[in-house]
Amino acid sequence: AQAKYHVDKLREHIYVIHERRGWDVLGYQSFEAWAESELQQGYKWALKLKKAFEIQMELESGSPQGEEPTHLPTKHAEQLGKLSDAPSRRAAYQTAMNLAEAEGGTVATRHVKKAVDNKLNEQRVRESEYKIVQHMMDAGVVTVTVSAKMINYLDKLTPLQ
Repeated sequence: AQAKYHVDKLREHIYVIHERRGWDVLGYQSFEAWAESELQQGYKWALKLKKAFEIQMELESGSPQGEEPTHLPTKHAEQLGKLSDAPSRRAAYQTAMNLAEAEGGTVATRHVKKAVDNKLNEQRVRESEYKIVQHMMDAGVVTVTVSAKMINYLDKLTPLQ
């Protein structure tokens, strides 16, 4: 628990240094220069932790007031980062928690990956031109996964001349 606390604090500090231009106050030309000089893992690692902090804050902002913040593993945040907006990330993480609960365990990266992949498939179907497939998905006639496969097959068809 203490290690998770320190990881969360490190993420927060990196976020603050980035957002408040702390790197400039410390005499660096850029956030990248600061990260490369001050952090053993470097710039890309710092960006990963900053993004994980942002996603954790999104999830916490969507949870009930007074609920204790929970640590979001970086690998979970990486998966959630594939989604383009906070509501989608919150929905996917809720799905991952439901999957884990159904298995009687805690949320693992595989749960988050499955939930994110499902949400990405749903978004792909919704953005497609095939309204009938969207309707079938919404009506529960086919699953999201089957809908996405249908869209993929339909996209491969050659248009009639």
